[in-house]
Amino acid sequence: ASVRPADAHKLSAAAAESEVSSYFGQLARDADAKHAQQERAEERAEKSAASSEQHYEEGLASRDRQYEASREKELRRQAAHVRHEEHADTAAKAATIRAAAEAKG
Repeated sequence: ASVRPADAHKLSAAAAESEVSSYFGQLARDADAKHAQQERAEERAEKSAASSEQHYEEGLASRDRQYEASREKELRRQAAHVRHEEHADTAAKAATIRAAAEAKG
């Protein structure tokens, strides 16, 4: 069973076509895999950016809370100082009035 030259040509053309089809099929699979890999990388980058933004926002909120607490503490300290000075002034005035009353006799 010998192969005629025309049939041999058909077989080699079919083999070449199969090889080319296989090559382009592999290229398509490689391109699909690379595309999927890029999509996963983009999703990770987006999640990372969102996480970084959330972390930044939480940091700002924490800093604001610390600032407000520090500010309130300072205001309470100033108010206590003013009350202490007012008390001292009142005591001094009372002592002056007592001394004047005692001097009058």
